Amino acid sequence: MKIRNHFNHRNHFNHSSSCGGFSLIELVFAMMFLTIIILGVVSLQTSNLGMMNGQKIQIQAHFLATQGAQIAKGLGYSSLPNCGTICSQKIILDESDINNKKYGLSAIPPETKEEIEVGNQKFYRTIQILKPGPSMPNSAKVASIVEWTDSTGPHLKDEIDPETLQPMNSHVEADLIVF
Repeated sequence: MKIRNHFNHRNHFNHSSSCGGFSLIELVFAMMFLTIIILGVVSLQTSNLGMMNGQKIQIQAHFLATQGAQIAKGLGYSSLPNCGTICSQKIILDESDINNKKYGLSAIPPETKEEIEVGNQKFYRTIQILKPGPSMPNSAKVASIVEWTDSTGPHLKDEIDPETLQPMNSHVEADLIVF
């Protein structure tokens, strides 16, 4: 009985050693497969971080547009310029009196934009004011437009993408009526 066990053990040992290893080709394919999977995950994470950064910038632009419209609303109808067509304005903060800081609107040429820097991102804000006319006598439409350029390209109003010939309408705009 002892001989038989010894024989089975030796036979089992020889059988497992001849089939248990991996060839060099199998190892190369396994390493390539794992590398492709790891690079795919890293690529997804990188694109995810880029999209999150783009969303963060868009949220900041939305906040700046809303802020511009709300400041114009806070100034009231009587402070808005009397213009029959669209007027471009810049919000300015009067800091001459430290205890009494006040916002005001200053007329700027339509092609000039207020530059606002948040972190390392530059935004360009324009507040456009339109008097609707006799149908709404004591009111004005305020549009606060924010444009910027980031790693994904320009986010501009009224610009045409030269590659696709489509409008680049990814700017942020906040509209409201001031009475």
